[in-house]
Amino acid sequence: MKKVFRFKIFNQNFEVIHDFDDSTRLEETLPTNTFIAEFSKESLNSVLQIEIKTITNGYFIYLNNEIERFEKKENPNSVYNSLEGIFYNLLINKSRNFAVVHSGVVTWKNKAIMIVGKSGSGKSTLTTEFIKQGATYYSDEYAIIDKDGEVHAYPRLISLITNTENIHVKDTFIAQDFGAK
Repeated sequence: MKKVFRFKIFNQNFEVIHDFDDSTRLEETLPTNTFIAEFSKESLNSVLQIEIKTITNGYFIYLNNEIERFEKKENPNSVYNSLEGIFYNLLINKSRNFAVVHSGVVTWKNKAIMIVGKSGSGKSTLTTEFIKQGATYYSDEYAIIDKDGEVHAYPRLISLITNTENIHVKDTFIAQDFGAK
């Protein structure tokens, strides 16, 4: 049975359709930030539709009825990672009124702290350390800055890479795992 999530980010309507039995992880993957608003029925003609179809050996992800990518079923987390990638690409492409900076972001004493760096440089690790010390979590991937210079939250699952004997393992966590409120 198909299930539908509808939400709005940056005045863009989204509709995510899926056939998962348990949608808990999918709900965690969906962008949950201060820009989410009620789905606008007035502008149904401008809906970005993402559909995830389960087949025997994997998942097809469609973007507006076009195949965006295929993920093999052996790694079910890959569908969530792909979905996050789609949202972030759309976020960057749709954000004409905002600057998007690749960085971890926390707030401390009403000031935003942006941890800028390339992938794998430790942004998420440092972000989690700030959270453990009581900072408010905004994002471990993007700082979203409006025209007035205000930084907005774009919370998502936190991705941490651990290296053991030249093996890279990527795990995801929620901010509450590190003490966030």
